[in-house]
Amino acid sequence: MAKKNEVVEVRPTANAIALPDYMQSVAEAERGLDTLKQYVRPPSFKVIQKSSGSDLLAQFGEGDLIVTPDTVLYRQMLHEGPTKADWKGEPFRFTPVFFFAEWCCWNPIQMKGTLPAVRERTMDPKHEIAVKARDKNLRLAPCPENNNFKIHYVEHLNFIVALHDGPYAGTGVAMSFSRASHRHGVRLCNLIQMRKAPIYGCVFQGKVIWEQNNMGDWWAVVAENPELESGSPWVLQELFEGFKAQHLEFKGLHDRLIVDYDSGSDPEAADVNTKEY
Repeated sequence: MAKKNEVVEVRPTANAIALPDYMQSVAEAERGLDTLKQYVRPPSFKVIQKSSGSDLLAQFGEGDLIVTPDTVLYRQMLHEGPTKADWKGEPFRFTPVFFFAEWCCWNPIQMKGTLPAVRERTMDPKHEIAVKARDKNLRLAPCPENNNFKIHYVEHLNFIVALHDGPYAGTGVAMSFSRASHRHGVRLCNLIQMRKAPIYGCVFQGKVIWEQNNMGDWWAVVAENPELESGSPWVLQELFEGFKAQHLEFKGLHDRLIVDYDSGSDPEAADVNTKEY
């Protein structure tokens, strides 16, 4: 894996190479994918935080955006000034091909190594976990294994996005917003709805920014409408049908989608923000 500040040659993944003609005629029922679709775990974005593990901090810098589980650098944080507020994350263009919400009960970070990070999860908006996650008065509760610490009910806004360049171009990567970053996910939802267009036909621009409040500081992914000079806000016609197909596939797999929050988000960084989203 690449060392910090090392120049890396970006190679296309197998997913970016067109299927050979002699395979395209194989019927879907004969592809042997039925059982694999019971376990759909897309790669995930992870932002390197100051609290990330020493192995990651030895390879990457704070604010770098990587894709897990491959641990591939996707966008680097540029140190353009003396303070973190001056640093700038390299922008990237993406299309959200599918959205879904999930609600999780997180164990206390103090119980790391004793309890799994995620205690329980659900996609049912009527489930007790979802109800508590949406109520700021119910989001924290004593941990049954250690009453000195709190479990945390969290709403995760998940987008499966098709990236427009780099080693994952065209493939679905999970981009999740929760806790302190939850508001950025809400904003992206609003931006998509304001387009009044198919979700898989929209192009947005993302980047990593530095944020802080009275409980700490962290790095977060934010999404905006693309700047005019960066290109059209709409998916090119030659890509549209492919992104539509991805949308329909993920929609059909909705109840089997698993976002790896353990590797795609940073519980240590997020845990400094347990007051409000």
